[in-house]
Amino acid sequence: MKPIIIVDFSHLFSRNLFVAINQANPRVKNGKYITSEIAPYFKHLLFNSLQFIKNKFDGEMVLALDARYNWRKDFYKDYKGTRAKGKASGELNWDEVYPIVDEIVEVIKLNFPFKVVKVEKAEADDIGGVIAQKYGDERPVTLVTSDHDWLQNITHGRYIKMYDPIKQEYSEMSEYENGIINTPAGPMSRFTAIHTLIGDSGDNVPNITFETEFSENFLSFLSENEIKSTNVDEVRAMSIFGELTDKYDVFAKVKSGKRKGLDVIDYRIYYRLETTELITKDDYTKQKRTEDYVEEEVFQKDIFKKVTFGPKKAEKAVKDENSLNEVLSKHPKYKSNFMFSNTLVDFDKIPQNIKDEILNEYNTSKISYNQNGILEYFMNEGLGKLVNQVTKFYDSSYTKDAVSTSSLDDFF
Repeated sequence: MKPIIIVDFSHLFSRNLFVAINQANPRVKNGKYITSEIAPYFKHLLFNSLQFIKNKFDGEMVLALDARYNWRKDFYKDYKGTRAKGKASGELNWDEVYPIVDEIVEVIKLNFPFKVVKVEKAEADDIGGVIAQKYGDERPVTLVTSDHDWLQNITHGRYIKMYDPIKQEYSEMSEYENGIINTPAGPMSRFTAIHTLIGDSGDNVPNITFETEFSENFLSFLSENEIKSTNVDEVRAMSIFGELTDKYDVFAKVKSGKRKGLDVIDYRIYYRLETTELITKDDYTKQKRTEDYVEEEVFQKDIFKKVTFGPKKAEKAVKDENSLNEVLSKHPKYKSNFMFSNTLVDFDKIPQNIKDEILNEYNTSKISYNQNGILEYFMNEGLGKLVNQVTKFYDSSYTKDAVSTSSLDDFF
């Protein structure tokens, strides 16, 4: 049986998109890049990357795609919440980028020798993990991604490997990380236990100390409002807790252009008042003398103290079951927080119905190959350098020494 090559397509398109921006240097209009100046080079880079992967790994290519909404958001509404903030205030017009990606995916489905797997409420992580764990003891499976989270799959199959396309090398666990430890959430690798303990700031997954202590500022505020308890659960259980946090929010507002109260600036956005269209900081600086352009500071209320729990503490904590339990017993909420975060980061916790849908989609997805369709698409999109390489997407004689990098000189 052919090896399975699972590509984290969401990561792949994002990486190539930002490389295209950096090298194509598009103009900015109304605070956003002109998408049409990015698109051609982005497409070239993306298909060139797919060609490189197809060439390097001789096997069944599976492109794992993110659904726009996933089950982890149902479980935790703030999952990947910081990314949404960044997209809203960034210079990319995602309303124009996503249709381009959707168009590329449809072209791939109709013409390229790749399986495309996308399942409602599933992330690419879920797809890669479920397929790898299902077949990793039967046939070689290579996961192509730079997402460190995927590494946990290695412990689930004798033939599972992970290749980092940015570093262009295989990723590996240490013998220590690969060891299995019993936890309140079940047995898992130390790698996964560490990930659970420290959370994932990129995905906005909290660590075990999340919301376990109030900040000094909020404690002072509670005292001023004659609330004597400092216990998080007790105060949150009070019927007036919502009223208190609203009052604290108002107290923390910026007044008369100066910071007042106990606020913490999270990030700033700039927009045109008439259209509420977001603009860049540079454009705001040029226009700020007019009343039509607004700077707004978005605040993160410092209700809870940020208690650090980093990798070194986590690695020590997972030495064995006793050391882990000792750490989790240091605060009444640490164990429940561990269980909560583990649901978000441990691929073993993917809901069974999602797993079933992924395997069904993988097994029923058909691979098509239409060389004329690929050629026509490349010609219509002005991807001249790729026209002469159409057969290489399907030709096993394609040299193993292909170079994965590309430049503007190569494109033009």
